[in-house]
Amino acid sequence: MKLANYKDYKSESISLDVFMKKRSDYEEREVSINNKIYALEEKIKVLKDNIDKSDDVVEDFNEILSFDTLTREMVELFIDCIYINYEGRMTVKWRFGDLFDGYFSKKGNRNQII
Repeated sequence: MKLANYKDYKSESISLDVFMKKRSDYEEREVSINNKIYALEEKIKVLKDNIDKSDDVVEDFNEILSFDTLTREMVELFIDCIYINYEGRMTVKWRFGDLFDGYFSKKGNRNQII
């Protein structure tokens, strides 16, 4: 397109003002496209990093699943703290969120049978 516009200008089919305006428009579009490309490349990097981290978590989790007994390492990995109230009731605060929270918030009642 740039070359076609230049040829049109040279053959005097378009004025210098029109040529300069079209050139400016193309340059603005080029900058905008390059910015979008950069933003998408950054998103790709973040996604790749998240995949790498997920792979590490899955690997650790699979290693832990192979054990028959609870180890200190497992407790430190999964449990943030344990509360015991005066009635002897125990509450465990996990280091991770409930895997089903997002699902049930979209589907409605958490107690419904799927």
